Amino acid sequence: MVMNCRDVWQASADYIDGELSEDMVKAIDEHLRLCRPCLAVLMGTQNVVEILGCGAFFEVPMGYYERLHRAVKDFPEGRTKARSVWLATAVACSLLAAGALLAIRMNPEAAAIRAPMSQPAWQVPAKLVAISEKGKAFHATSCPLLHGKWHLIKAGDAIMMGYSPCPRCMKEALRTTPAGIAQISDEDESVE
Repeated sequence: MVMNCRDVWQASADYIDGELSEDMVKAIDEHLRLCRPCLAVLMGTQNVVEILGCGAFFEVPMGYYERLHRAVKDFPEGRTKARSVWLATAVACSLLAAGALLAIRMNPEAAAIRAPMSQPAWQVPAKLVAISEKGKAFHATSCPLLHGKWHLIKAGDAIMMGYSPCPRCMKEALRTTPAGIAQISDEDESVE
């Protein structure tokens, strides 16, 4: 039996729960041996289930286990484990996404541009600059970081196209603080 990625993803919850036939398990094992993305998805799902199942991250309210056991006894046999795995995965992903958004919201400085190659131009050079089709920075023609096919355009046009100044050869276009974060001063506001 040959399995493709979609088959493995659909059967992953039953695979984790041990509810598949030996033939299916062998086919999935063979696919996982050759397919790293599917192995990563399966391991990630298994980790989320284990983390949520251990109870170390969440405080469980009084009487929760009794209510849970009663609810589980009332469920019919079958694919309920697979659904609970996917539900647990969805809840975990939602919690992680909410935590990441909260962290970004609580610390707006974390979103600041830090890489020199990402700094916007604060002064537009009066000369022509070189851009390459594959790059996102504009350069002087003598810059060693300029690779591939390139052509000359006005610096203002390069900025309008989304290119940033090269921190190696276009330092005059950047204004940075000691932390490396670009800032504009009063004199820069008059520059077009």
